[in-house]
Amino acid sequence: MKPDEAALEGSMEQEKVTRRRNLFGYCDRLTVRPGDTVSFKASAYDEVAYDATLVRIVNGDAVSGAGDYREIVVDAPFSGRYEGRFQATNIGSCAMVAATGALDFLQSFTVQSYVFPTTPDKGEQHLVSRWNDTARRGWALIIDANGCPAFVAGDGPRHTTSIALSRPLLARRWVLLSASVNLEDRSITLAQRPAEDCGFDAAPEPESVTAPIDPSMLPQGGPLLFAASRREPSDRKARKTVHLFNGRLDSMRLAKAAWSPAQVEAAAGSRMEDGTSRDLVGWWDCSAGIGTDRITDRSGHGLHARTVNLPLRAVRGVHWDGTCHDWRQNPEHYGAIHFHDDDLYDCAWQSNFAYEVPADLRSGIYAARLQSETGAEEYITFFVAAPKGQPGAKLAVLLPTFTYLAYANESFDSSELPPGGEEAHAQLVEDPSYYDEVRAYPELGRSLYQHHSDGSPIHLSSWLRPILNLEPKSNLFGLCADTLITAWLEHRGIDYDILTDDLVHEEGVGSLSPYQVVMSGNHPEYATTRLLDAVQSYLGGGGRYMYMGGNGFYWRVDRRHDLPEAIEVRRARSGSAVWFSEVGEYHHEFSGDLGGIWRDLGRAPQRLLGIGFIAQGFAGSTWYRRSADADEARAAFIFAGVDDEVIGDFGLLGGGAAGEEIDAASYDLGTPGHALVVARSENHNSAMLMVREETVSSRPIEWARDRVHADVVFFETPAGGAVFSTGSMAWVGSLSHNDYENNVERMTMNVLRRFLDDSAFVYPGRARAGPRDGYSALKTVRVAP
Repeated sequence: MKPDEAALEGSMEQEKVTRRRNLFGYCDRLTVRPGDTVSFKASAYDEVAYDATLVRIVNGDAVSGAGDYREIVVDAPFSGRYEGRFQATNIGSCAMVAATGALDFLQSFTVQSYVFPTTPDKGEQHLVSRWNDTARRGWALIIDANGCPAFVAGDGPRHTTSIALSRPLLARRWVLLSASVNLEDRSITLAQRPAEDCGFDAAPEPESVTAPIDPSMLPQGGPLLFAASRREPSDRKARKTVHLFNGRLDSMRLAKAAWSPAQVEAAAGSRMEDGTSRDLVGWWDCSAGIGTDRITDRSGHGLHARTVNLPLRAVRGVHWDGTCHDWRQNPEHYGAIHFHDDDLYDCAWQSNFAYEVPADLRSGIYAARLQSETGAEEYITFFVAAPKGQPGAKLAVLLPTFTYLAYANESFDSSELPPGGEEAHAQLVEDPSYYDEVRAYPELGRSLYQHHSDGSPIHLSSWLRPILNLEPKSNLFGLCADTLITAWLEHRGIDYDILTDDLVHEEGVGSLSPYQVVMSGNHPEYATTRLLDAVQSYLGGGGRYMYMGGNGFYWRVDRRHDLPEAIEVRRARSGSAVWFSEVGEYHHEFSGDLGGIWRDLGRAPQRLLGIGFIAQGFAGSTWYRRSADADEARAAFIFAGVDDEVIGDFGLLGGGAAGEEIDAASYDLGTPGHALVVARSENHNSAMLMVREETVSSRPIEWARDRVHADVVFFETPAGGAVFSTGSMAWVGSLSHNDYENNVERMTMNVLRRFLDDSAFVYPGRARAGPRDGYSALKTVRVAP
């Protein structure tokens, strides 16, 4: 044990512990190196004081009953007691024009926007607003409590008015809304008309109403907001934005005149590039600045807006007609922004304490452990890599932080799970109320496996919020499962450093190249282009890669260089998923790259790992059986001391080494022709379902039974490196069986020792004449029993 670690090691009784969820926290940086500073933000919902301690997580499993949970207390300057304070989270997206000098002297004016509401019946929602909800002052174009277009104005709580149309808005239908205020005749005209082809539905008739208005009720001042109104709370527990809108806005405009209906129509139908409208003081073009938080004002007045909490961009606007499916080719068709009342990028809490990582702190998985006297406990997890270019070991464990973010705060409904999944997931959490606890705090945001409150998919995730399943003692589907690897390495006395997806994305292959061996986590499902490029370059340079899981390198994920805390996923209509992106919206807003599974994007994981995703099921795991390839001389080192035919009929994750999500070889998809399939799983139950991309038509379940299997694969690379792939998320759950004395552990240790050996692997070239069995999406690789 290094001097920077206290001699005290934490342990935990194995009965399941229910923690009171009233203490939450997160940090501003997920991965750091010595010399970096990480800031911690905490919120005590009960405002009770808490103690903070730095711990290194060795084994995060406190739920399986194995009794192996282990954390090590580490000396840190921030250790001590802190006053508990509640910090509010302003969830929900909007956009804001902060500098509104050009608007402050409006007299008569017109406001208009194309509107695509998704929950018009949810209550009052503000669309374009200079309304201060605290003072009840200003004006706003809104959807009222009856779901009807309305305009509200006022100069104080006792001096407000509203005007509304009689026909409610239709969900998911574009409409043009406008409000024209004429102070010369002291009137306001509110109007709506359908703005899209309704097909064979009866198109609603345009509707308008004119009513008197007192000019004193139209004060100008404060920021201009889209999709919300502002509040000035005196209580720090209160929201700063209210009346959040669910839906899309396109082409918001504000003019310094009361436009006639004909002028409203003319403005709505023109891009006005020539500036012919002298009345225009603001025209917010959402098709400009996709991939940023900027909404460009094309009026020439510089009233550019900034989005808050990452509403979804690169979405179909009112002008989309199906002829374009890439927003970069015709941005005008993607002139909308989709706002949600539960979008969340940054909780924006104040920092409670910070930590400068010491030069001698070993690389590892760390957490600021917060504990209050009421029994509340929170772990704020972060990852410490070795100093850049100065590895502390020959082995690096590459943790799949992009996958952690995709599943952040997941709380599946039973309808979203495969057969047997609800029961299996319930067994993985620390207590059966885990999902109830996550759902009880919607202000912490949801995962990329769920939907917004308006039913649209969640495409964006961020670590700038508490993530309940990115901490030890939470479940064995994510970080805690990966600590089964670090626990095994420390049990065997193998030195290792920690790397993460986000770090490799930022630094490229240079972060991997100092290591002779890179070992994956058990579920590296999500990968950016830069991450794949780095791994491919690492292997091309002779690196050795141990793929310790299943469902690896499956979905493409994207990042913004200026918002490294966030990821984006667009799911094109292939792959196994709980939702798909809407038609025409498969290209990421962050980069414009086409989203979907890497197999459909020309970079199937079989090309790097030798295997790729083939089936998933969470109602029990099974075992592998040695294949004929295991007897080849090239594979002899893998089976040194292992004479068993059956491999891994035991384990923490479903009772076997082959389960949850599994991968198989496919020579057509890129498995190298010389690769050895040294073991194959068998006897999967009926809940292990083949992924949808493996079939081209509907088939009975029985048709796929003999095709569902996991493969253990080994192959060498031309530069003297090699790849070993286990093909199952459950593999790591078998390592500790019988106090780490078992055939799964022996095979894995054999591979690791050989990979750590400096002697180069001999590349056999195309030792085989080609694929042993013509493989297509409807065939399996046949291996002799």
